[in-house]
Amino acid sequence: MELEAGIIKKAQQLGTAIPKHILNAPDIEPYDEVFWRAYVRLDTCRSGGMCAMPIPWTAIRDYADWYDFCEEQFERLESVIGKMDRAYLKWVERKSDGNKSKPPTVPKTHGSKSPWSRKGS
Repeated sequence: MELEAGIIKKAQQLGTAIPKHILNAPDIEPYDEVFWRAYVRLDTCRSGGMCAMPIPWTAIRDYADWYDFCEEQFERLESVIGKMDRAYLKWVERKSDGNKSKPPTVPKTHGSKSPWSRKGS
């Protein structure tokens, strides 16, 4: 992503260490980047409260509608976001139980445009 590239460039200019979460992030294919971007945006739709709540299904549906996903794309988005969210919620639960496990890693992206670009973009 552009942000990560900027952080790396700035760290190199300043002669400081590149953050480990950027260096150790897994690579993802441009096709899969659409899911990561969706997850990051949908993460803001969680209900607040004392514990982490799942991303609402209605938020996933609204996201798919906004970006004009067809039914097949929506079903794939719903499945992938659900799996990502369950992994995150399990990590949060383990963390609250005192387990010092690492959070899910932020993947490196290749900066390419999503294969499901919004109409007119």
